[in-house]
Amino acid sequence: MKLDDFYQIQDVKSRLSELENQIVATMQGNIDEAKEFVENNEFDPEYEDSEESTAKALAKETITDPEDVFGLDSTYYDGQTFILGEEDKYVELKEELESLEDDAEKIIGIYNHIVNMGYHVKEIDHSTKSLSTYLLLPIDELNDFMKDYDGPADDSEFEKDDSNEYFGVRIADHSSGTHFIKSVGMSVSYPNNYINIDFHDFF
Repeated sequence: MKLDDFYQIQDVKSRLSELENQIVATMQGNIDEAKEFVENNEFDPEYEDSEESTAKALAKETITDPEDVFGLDSTYYDGQTFILGEEDKYVELKEELESLEDDAEKIIGIYNHIVNMGYHVKEIDHSTKSLSTYLLLPIDELNDFMKDYDGPADDSEFEKDDSNEYFGVRIADHSSGTHFIKSVGMSVSYPNNYINIDFHDFF
């Protein structure tokens, strides 16, 4: 299991990458315009005005990431290039990704702990809307599992089915969600016949 297996992390990374490309492309356009301005005009250093000086300086700049861009925006444009909150959104997505990755590392740690204890994980699935992770293990390992994880493992919503070859373990930090059924005008809980482990309370 790795960080990129989590759909929520994939989504935030995708949105962050798209925003980064947009931010860099905007400033690169400004640099390219400055280069074109410098190339197409002859300047007399003795009478060079501030616009010409700025263009010559900007034309020499190189950027590789949004951090470079925001620095140039402050230097050359008084922070007025990105007026739609792009910088705030960039910081917000970076922080969200960092938080998600920290939590996902906890889930990966729990998974590794279970495997290292000798349990055989048949299948791994991840929620598309959260970090919730679902493991499928052989039913004949259930009793040992509950003994080994008596503290963090909550089986209050689990009902053993002897006809099933496997049992499920849900690793998350929230209870199973609900969804609204418009035709009957009510919310119902998602099926949750799992042993639940809160990844904040495991280690």
